[in-house]
Amino acid sequence: MILETQTGRPASEVDGTGWTESLTRARRARDGLAHRLLEVMAALGRTSIAIASGESAADGLTAFVAALQRDATARAEAQREVEALAG
Repeated sequence: MILETQTGRPASEVDGTGWTESLTRARRARDGLAHRLLEVMAALGRTSIAIASGESAADGLTAFVAALQRDATARAEAQREVEALAG
């Protein structure tokens, strides 16, 4: 909600390019986090259904956690590469 209201550039910015780029990055990050939250909610829903059905939810949760760990590792590696290229 706040990002939607923050579309004007600060008076200190001459051309507003830095502000616009920052706003775009913030919106992308927000969208990515919202997507991740939906994935977590879906995993919890599946787990809840499995438990209510008397099934083991361990395999599903283990796979989900492994996917989260792979994603975090890939993001960390990408960040290190970007930092190395930036000098």
